Amino acid sequence: MRDHQDVSHGTLEDIDEALKKWTKTVTNVTARHVPTKTHKMTAGPRPSRNTVLTQFQFRALRERAERTGWTMNDYRWYTHLRQTLHDLRRTVAKQYWGKTLTDMTAQYKVPRRFWSKQKTLSGQTKGPNSYLIDDDGLKHHSDKDKERLFTTIWEQVFKDDEDEDEEGNDDDGDNIVHDFMRINSHRTTPEHMANPTRLTGTSHLDCVISTEELRAIRSSKATAPGSSGIGKTILLHLPRAALRRLGHIYSAAVSAGYFPDGLKGAEMRLIPKAGKNPTQPGNYRPISLLEVHGKMLERVVGRRLQAHLEEEGLLSTAQYGFRRERGTVHAITVATDWPST
Repeated sequence: MRDHQDVSHGTLEDIDEALKKWTKTVTNVTARHVPTKTHKMTAGPRPSRNTVLTQFQFRALRERAERTGWTMNDYRWYTHLRQTLHDLRRTVAKQYWGKTLTDMTAQYKVPRRFWSKQKTLSGQTKGPNSYLIDDDGLKHHSDKDKERLFTTIWEQVFKDDEDEDEEGNDDDGDNIVHDFMRINSHRTTPEHMANPTRLTGTSHLDCVISTEELRAIRSSKATAPGSSGIGKTILLHLPRAALRRLGHIYSAAVSAGYFPDGLKGAEMRLIPKAGKNPTQPGNYRPISLLEVHGKMLERVVGRRLQAHLEEEGLLSTAQYGFRRERGTVHAITVATDWPST
């Protein structure tokens, strides 16, 4: 972290490049020195302890009955143990395959690879046994058709609804927002270069991002890492020099009013819905994973804005949501006392 370029007077491209190098350095060091857990597939689900005990009782009963002869109680107990063993095996298999599908959706992002792996695990490597069902009930067997169907499903999920009712359209509100953004575009458009003179004050909005501030932010709630793999655990064990470098880059970005492009990308994962048929694309829930160190910058700016609004008294006294030391109890108290005041 010693030979990095000074970006306090750099351009927006310099800030993006510096953050890219920082991310690559942390990722490389992590890959060399931090052990990572990899998903290892087993041949099949391991039997639980109850399953093993039931199997032992089942075999012992059958061996004893074959030696001494079957009685009515033996038949009843034999039927009970056989049904119990069947239920236990189904439960273990269901848990195993549910976890397997979850791990595969996180590991295989390409639909073709995902379904190819699922067919291998399920034993459906040949024939028309593996398929996807579309909205019309038609079955698609080939990987190409499955991938096309997957793409169609997600396009339908994310496309804008053009047939929205006219009552739901707020054209006047949209025009007000667009006019406000156009008039204040000079405030929202980032500068071409970082300007450290903007962060020479002592207030919440015009001071540099310190290492202590980042150390406090990184200890907050843990979230899943983005495409770089840098999560909370890695950030908690970063040396002080790495945090100081990150704070230097973020201060340059804030002085230019710029959010780095490297933090805007998200990695989408498909999570299967519990108890749903995994062969239908509609039974998967997409989530987007952002970079954790990008969320640190968001929290820094968010905390500073909140502190500034609170100290300057710019928030309404009637607002109780999303504010510290205020909640629904205060709002209910004011509402119940209002008619008498």
